[in-house]
Amino acid sequence: MSKIKVLEMFGEPITYGGQESVVYNMLSVLDLKNDFDVDLFTPYYADNKDLIELVNKNGGTVYHNDIEFKTGDNRFKLYPTIKAFFKTHHKKYDVAHIHTGSLATMLVFAKCARMQNIRKIIIHAHNDGHRKSLIYRIYRFVLSYLLKKYATDFVGCSQAAIDWRWSRIISKKAIVIKNGIEIDKYKFNINYKNELLEKYNLKNKFVLGNIARFTKEKNQIFMIYLIKELASYDKNIFLFLVGDGELKELINENVLENNLNNNVCIVDKTSNVAEYYSLFDIYLLPSHYEGFGITSIEAQVSALPCIISDNVTEECKISDKTYFLDINNIKIWVDKILEIKKDIENNKEYKNNMSIDFKKFDRRYTFNDIINIYKR
Repeated sequence: MSKIKVLEMFGEPITYGGQESVVYNMLSVLDLKNDFDVDLFTPYYADNKDLIELVNKNGGTVYHNDIEFKTGDNRFKLYPTIKAFFKTHHKKYDVAHIHTGSLATMLVFAKCARMQNIRKIIIHAHNDGHRKSLIYRIYRFVLSYLLKKYATDFVGCSQAAIDWRWSRIISKKAIVIKNGIEIDKYKFNINYKNELLEKYNLKNKFVLGNIARFTKEKNQIFMIYLIKELASYDKNIFLFLVGDGELKELINENVLENNLNNNVCIVDKTSNVAEYYSLFDIYLLPSHYEGFGITSIEAQVSALPCIISDNVTEECKISDKTYFLDINNIKIWVDKILEIKKDIENNKEYKNNMSIDFKKFDRRYTFNDIINIYKR
């Protein structure tokens, strides 16, 4: 029996973001030797070495056009590029699985895939949002109606992501595919903690951490104001940010302007990012919105107490030490952090006593539905 040929299509650069993490974990549980032949495509650049290596070593190819990525650009202009890709690459795909945060890109990708008579066209919603204006709802309705003509299946990382991304004509039939992770990779490791404490000279520091792209929705600026407030209570509390993105330089400037050089460390996102969870004492996720908040799952698996924006769906809660707070009230964040710090210092068994539902987001189980859609 021949392999099922799958094209994973990205509407943003293939870098170290949430979409890439989901696809990496999904491909890791697919039988790429016997059942599936997978390629990746983006009209932009691709620099996620782990994902590229996984695809290449299993006989696949990562295609990228290296178009400059500009936030807010007109995505309908991608149509000639996508059409040219399919014309140039004559491989007959059975499945096109579309990953993007843009409705316009979803439509362009889905239409081009339909023109190639690809039998299974799946659109995957990875993020939630905050726009609820009448104009946006009309735009969403029109594009949802058009998407329904081209795509065969709709999935999302959470019900919140599905309900926000598409109008009712699609959301009522879309299914939730949980973002599974490799559980053992993220479990707390004391050796990683000690190595990183020494590397960054953070011994005797209480470390608050966040791993995310530096974008407006991830709200790193909130954490800068937060650490400034916390420093007046406890100078041993330290903020550690991991990531890249268009607002990184602005956040760095903010650190300098507020004289927080000794309270904040910002490092680039790397392939060994899982190790940094072991460095942290509390994980913060003050996002304006998230499709799901996969880093919160990784943090909880690492036995970290988590403080999360109440804009994020509570579907991501798997630990009894995870709290959802209002990002419009910085004082309650300060109080909760100081409360948790005190609990940890008074209880050496804090991590061991946490109740964590590991199986709920184990990638060995979460991607069964998507595999079934591929094979259908």
